[in-house]
Amino acid sequence: MIVKKPIQYAVIIDRQGDCGVFDTMEDAIKLAHVACEKYKQYSEQKKNEIVDSVIKELELHLEEVSLMTCKENGASSYSNILYNNTNALDKCLNDNYLESRFSIINGDNSYTVNGVIVEASNPIETIIRNSILMLKAGHAVVFSSNEDVKEVFSYTIKLINRAIEAVGGPRNLVVTVKKPSVESTDILISHERITLISAIDNQDTRKIAL
Repeated sequence: MIVKKPIQYAVIIDRQGDCGVFDTMEDAIKLAHVACEKYKQYSEQKKNEIVDSVIKELELHLEEVSLMTCKENGASSYSNILYNNTNALDKCLNDNYLESRFSIINGDNSYTVNGVIVEASNPIETIIRNSILMLKAGHAVVFSSNEDVKEVFSYTIKLINRAIEAVGGPRNLVVTVKKPSVESTDILISHERITLISAIDNQDTRKIAL
């Protein structure tokens, strides 16, 4: 006879987040590190397939996330935000642009987890540039956003992770937290598993800034 415990005694722990969006920065960094370890086993062809999938998904939702940014942060110029986002995506399709940036991000230490601290004015532009660049270079990336844009930020991170998983990529290569805060940013900056920090308009960064 097999005796099963009642369901109320079962403890279920899901530390995977919701498509890369976590409750705590510690979990976000930990799972990004796990994803990066898997990612480094992938061929260049597979990595390129993952990057292409992310680019296509962002293209499909570019107008949507640009409008969401305007509504959430109170920006008045939707056309400017859309233009900047489109321009960022176009640059990421330019191999010369990507190669010029690769020398900055940990050339001597491949397959790392890098952090990005994001301003509130146009967070999607920063996500586009950094996520595609990091993925192309073989890195995972942890974003720390601003409270004023947390909804569009989380939504865009989820889009990216769904695009990665849709072509067989690892979960949580691009991550963030649900509720951004100064405390979570401090954890990102000081964490031993974060090799490089890209700081956007931030004066307190103690690591390398792109």
